[in-house]
Amino acid sequence: MLFLNDLNLQIITIKNDRKIFLILILISLTIFVFTSDAHRFTIDETYPQDQAKVIITMEPHPLYVQGESKMLFQYPEMFPPKFTRDSSICSNFILCFPTYIGHTITELPFV
Repeated sequence: MLFLNDLNLQIITIKNDRKIFLILILISLTIFVFTSDAHRFTIDETYPQDQAKVIITMEPHPLYVQGESKMLFQYPEMFPPKFTRDSSICSNFILCFPTYIGHTITELPFV
């Protein structure tokens, strides 16, 4: 930053630690702004967050049964089994969510 003081030119410098800190904060806030609606939390945001938790912990949902669970099994109160009988059986517990993996990856830093 440049300041004029009695016609003398003074340069004020920011230390490298502060520059790195400010850059990290700016990047984090930018990611937050572009990946968050900031005004609602609906089921289309719940799917990637739940999948991100599964990816981070590498533990399946307690209701998951290999070779039997179908898509949306983890939400039985919203999607009873009679409504999901035509869906395919999940191949593994990480991909058994009705969302794109790219959307889930954007949620990983915030879990």
